Amino acid sequence: MAFTINTLAYNQDTALSADKVKYVGSSNTFAIKDQWSLARVAPKATKDFAGVARAEVKRTKTVSIGNGLYADAIITTNFSFPVGMSKADADALRDDQGDFLISTTAEQLAWNHDITH
Repeated sequence: MAFTINTLAYNQDTALSADKVKYVGSSNTFAIKDQWSLARVAPKATKDFAGVARAEVKRTKTVSIGNGLYADAIITTNFSFPVGMSKADADALRDDQGDFLISTTAEQLAWNHDITH
C-alpha cells in the first residue's frame, strides 16, 4: 500500500501491529525520518452506547535546527467519532480541522504558542 501527499509518495514500511502501520518517504533513512503512522482503536460498546471509533495520524520529519544538529518535528491528529455518526458530520469536522491547520491562527499557535484570539 502507498499514498501520495503534495506529490510525495509514501510506501508502507512496517505494520507495527494489526492496528498501526508506518509509511516512509524517499528521504527516510536510519538517521533521518520522513514518516507517517496511521493507527486505529476499535469501538468498545457498552449496554447503553455503541462506543467510539478512534484513529490517529502522526507525521514525523527530521529537520535541521542549525549548527549541524537535527531534531524530529511531529504533528499528530486524532479522530474520535461515536459509532452511528454520519459520514457527512465526520467529513465536515475533518474539513474544519484541515482548514484550521492552514489558518493564521494555527500558524500563530505553532510558532508563538499564542492560544488567545
